[in-house]
Amino acid sequence: MNLRQLEKLRAQNYGIAPAKRIRTMPDAARFIHRLGFCWLFAPAHSSRELPSLFEAMKGKRGMQINDWDSDAEKIWVWKNDLPAAHRAYYGKALAGKPALVSLEMLPNLLATAGEADLEQLYTRGGISYEARKIYHALDSLGPQPTMALRAAAGLDGKDGNNRYHRALDELRAAGVIKAIGVGVNDWGILQRFAADGDFDCFMLAGRYTLLDH
Repeated sequence: MNLRQLEKLRAQNYGIAPAKRIRTMPDAARFIHRLGFCWLFAPAHSSRELPSLFEAMKGKRGMQINDWDSDAEKIWVWKNDLPAAHRAYYGKALAGKPALVSLEMLPNLLATAGEADLEQLYTRGGISYEARKIYHALDSLGPQPTMALRAAAGLDGKDGNNRYHRALDELRAAGVIKAIGVGVNDWGILQRFAADGDFDCFMLAGRYTLLDH
C-alpha cells in the first residue's frame, strides 16, 4: 500500500469522504462510537496519527483549532453536550491532549493510563518533587480546598502557585489525576480562567439571597 492509498483509506475511516461528513451531534456520537476515540481538534505538533472530529465535520484533512469557524463553535458545544447525554467521554485522554472517547472504549483506555507505582514514576523523572508532594498530600488528607492543598504540599506563596499548577499538569499528564477544575461564584473569574488556563471543568455556584431579590 502506498501513501496515496493509505490517505484514501484514512479519508474513508476518518469521515473525510463527502458522504460521511459529520453534520449533527448524533452523527458525532456515531463517529466516536465507530472509531473508539478521536481528537477534538488535531494537535498542531504531534506525530500521532488519529482521526479528528473537526476534520470529519469539515470534510478536509489538516483542519486545526486555528481554523476556527462556526463548525468549530458547534463541536466546542458538543464536547460538553455529548458527555452530558452519556454519548461519549471528553478529557485529556490521549497523550495529554483533548480527545473524545466512546463509553465502550473508556474502561480499556483508563486501564492503560496512570502509573501503578508513583514512586517509580518519580524515580524515573516522570514527575517533579512538587507533583510527588501534592500526590502524597491528597493521599493522606483526601480532597482539599486549593489553599489547604498548597499549604500541605509546601507550595504557598506566589512562586508556589506557579509550581503548584505545573505539578497538577504533570499529575494529569501521567494519568495520576483525571481532571483539574475551578469552582467559584463569579462568572467573570471563570471567564478569565477559561481564557488563560488549561482546565477540564468549571463549576459556577449560583447565588440568590434577599439582597439579590
